[in-house]
Amino acid sequence: MTVQLARSASGTFRKTTMEIRALTAPFRRIMNVQYRFKDANALTGERLSAIHAVWKELAGERVGPMREEITPAKLRALLPWTWMVDVVDGARDFRFRLAGDRVIHYMGRRYAGSLLSEFRGPPFFETMHGIFAECVARSQPVAQGPIPAALAQREYLESEVVVLPLSDDGVAITSLFGGFEAWPLGTHYAKR
Repeated sequence: MTVQLARSASGTFRKTTMEIRALTAPFRRIMNVQYRFKDANALTGERLSAIHAVWKELAGERVGPMREEITPAKLRALLPWTWMVDVVDGARDFRFRLAGDRVIHYMGRRYAGSLLSEFRGPPFFETMHGIFAECVARSQPVAQGPIPAALAQREYLESEVVVLPLSDDGVAITSLFGGFEAWPLGTHYAKR
């Protein structure tokens, strides 16, 4: 199942605030995890800003570029900090597709082919599901952080993530693409 969007008068794909809240409410209540999202244009990390810039160039006026448009040639040195997931069952779940070396190192293992639902429970994976679902619900880029890491054994780090929609048909969000950066705790978070 995919989320279908209507084109607004300006030609962009958008959902109303009430639609976003209704779609994401069940995810916001899970384990009292707090989701604070920000606009992807307000990224702290230089690599994330560069990933977002590539996405904007490829997306143009569409809700997002096609998955096939995200190529190593377009990302060059940014690949280690990128990842991709498929949207499953209308954003009720997500399948890990690929991740760069830095993402795999941070996560501690490869997740390619696994469903996010297999790992739900810990705050890190609940937050991951929440930001993925938010991106699909909004049909636009979403960012979070820098915030202290919620992943076990990474508590000494802070991280920032950007989640970007991909669409194979220009309407339905079929995959998510994004970037991730981490720094020693206090690099950016304490300055806020």
